[in-house]
Amino acid sequence: MTSLSPSSANRLTRQCARPNSTRLGEQVRYSVQSTEQQHNMNAGQTGKFILDRTATPEMTARPHAMKQLLRTFPEVPPADVLITSALTKRPRRPSSLQAEAAVYSELARLRVDGTEESMASFLEVTRRLSGAGSAGISMLRTDESGNAYIRWESISGALAAHEGGEAPRNSSPCGLCIDAAETVLMWRPERAYRHLSLALPPIIEKLIAPLYDSNGTALGTLWVAHHDSRSGFCLNDVEVIEQLAIQLIRQLKLRQAASEHRNVLAALAWHRDTQLSLTQELVQERSARARAEASEKSLREALVFKEAATYEAHHRVKNSLQIAASLLSMHVRTATVTEVRAALQEAQARLQVLAQVHELLYRGNNSAQEILMSTLLESIGDGLRNSFAERSAQIVLNIAAEPILLGADRAIPLALVANEIMTNAYKHAFPDEASGEIAVRLVSTPENTLILQIADDGVGIHSPPDSATLGVRLVHLFAKQLHGELSFTSTSGPRGTTVTLDMPRELIVVVPLITQSHPSLQVAAVAAD
Repeated sequence: MTSLSPSSANRLTRQCARPNSTRLGEQVRYSVQSTEQQHNMNAGQTGKFILDRTATPEMTARPHAMKQLLRTFPEVPPADVLITSALTKRPRRPSSLQAEAAVYSELARLRVDGTEESMASFLEVTRRLSGAGSAGISMLRTDESGNAYIRWESISGALAAHEGGEAPRNSSPCGLCIDAAETVLMWRPERAYRHLSLALPPIIEKLIAPLYDSNGTALGTLWVAHHDSRSGFCLNDVEVIEQLAIQLIRQLKLRQAASEHRNVLAALAWHRDTQLSLTQELVQERSARARAEASEKSLREALVFKEAATYEAHHRVKNSLQIAASLLSMHVRTATVTEVRAALQEAQARLQVLAQVHELLYRGNNSAQEILMSTLLESIGDGLRNSFAERSAQIVLNIAAEPILLGADRAIPLALVANEIMTNAYKHAFPDEASGEIAVRLVSTPENTLILQIADDGVGIHSPPDSATLGVRLVHLFAKQLHGELSFTSTSGPRGTTVTLDMPRELIVVVPLITQSHPSLQVAAVAAD
């Protein structure tokens, strides 16, 4: 059996030289809960007291025995329950080297890794070496408010039912041991710590060793307890529990290092998983971007092909219309009947308008297939000036059109309306070589309406035009296609006729015209049906 270390022997000798309550009583001050306060706690008030959480039905079923126990042992200061000095007066136990060697060999093989099984095995060895009825490890903790408390972390033996209990640091025997910074022995600790009075079986003697790390920081305590008044601890038990405390501190350090190692491994695993997830997301993003770029490239190629096909179609249609117009022109020259010649000329003019629309569509760099109406009307006007070149000295054609963009489905009927009315004015507004002016105006109003107005200062009309003629029927048909309102007015005083085509505002959308020649103009576009 290992002998008592000189430091332990000297400490115990000094304790024998003076009352045990004087030295610790001067160094340690505790606020002890009164019996009434403790009973209130046990009745349902909040507080970190061991028996608040761990009282069993067997304990609470014996209130009379507890009251008798409290009357037998009146409340005393914490220092009065210390009997550490009595250890030097007690005889040592006879040593059984073979039994102790077997236990220490088992302890050497035991690895305390912080699990419940390993801690229970360690405490069972501790209890067997000291012959105690209970053994436990109490750890010093701090709650969210910064208050220190003692938690019975693991217990083996008769008090195992109280495992997990808690008590304030300064109202616990373990707190007294930590402040003393040495191994202490207590007799009937419930006299000073009333929350222990409900512990069953009662604690007769409790031997407590403090646990400090290499930096002097208190970790908790290792303790053993007797529940039989015929049993008591001696110096052998002090040596055993102090040696076990040293080994426990080392194991706690290893457990802390293992915990930190696990935390580092977990952090590395999380970092690896996060990096892998980010890598996968990056690969997916790059793949999606590549697919989007390929799709965009395919769409651009399809759009280029579509535009090329559209331009080619407009070019072919324009050529076909011009060929048809040329054939009509040949028939005009060979026709001998005046009415036939006039009908062929009108048909030729209409084909020329259609050819001009398709020419503007394939010549313009406009993927939306829109036509600048000012250019189209000027082109129609030039064609009429050439057709009526013999009257160019007497009739002046003035065209004033805002830079308005229209889709082909709107531009064609509007251009045909303008062509029919201007042609009619050239033919009938100025008889007998009379001179005059034809004014064409295309504007968009603030109310988003589009107005085409063609006025002449010729002889005018005295009644609505004959709807039986082909030209008038075409004008009404095209106006209906544009959802417009067509009106003919003629003044009785000054000569002249005004034809107005007013398209409703819900069909007009004002958009900016972005061209090199007109970068800042505001234009209107007619919405599709």
